[in-house]
Amino acid sequence: MGLKGTFKQVHCNKLGGRMWSFELRNTNIWQKEVFSIGIFDIYQQNPWFWRNQVLKSDEVAVFNYDNIGWLFCQGDFVAILDENDRILQRWTLEIPEYGPGECPECHGSHVCQKCGGSGFLFPKHGDEIAVKCPDCDGLGTCQTCYVPRRERRFI
Repeated sequence: MGLKGTFKQVHCNKLGGRMWSFELRNTNIWQKEVFSIGIFDIYQQNPWFWRNQVLKSDEVAVFNYDNIGWLFCQGDFVAILDENDRILQRWTLEIPEYGPGECPECHGSHVCQKCGGSGFLFPKHGDEIAVKCPDCDGLGTCQTCYVPRRERRFI
């Protein structure tokens, strides 16, 4: 199987801010890949499945909140499945975490240092308008040390 998966942090158009995205690339030079894929949260309570997906040679499939509605959190994983739903290949989102006070940007305050946590950059002159902070994309939180986590829901 010539499938290679990677997690990347990208801009989220629907929510604003940054999010994690999963890209699956067919690395076969000559042929397409037909596969089934599943996305699982860390507690495996509500998995999503896509069956008989096709990727042409060097084609990329992207899975994220903007195009499928899945917001990846720490510990979520993507898996290639066989016809009996056994995992053939798996990629887990493991975001590096800083200890207390170790973040090189905010030093543990979790506040965006460029905007001071407001999410906006305010002009020095009164006739200009405030703009959304490019570092935190208007969220006000430090994007270097922020790790999205999923709450456990009991059914």
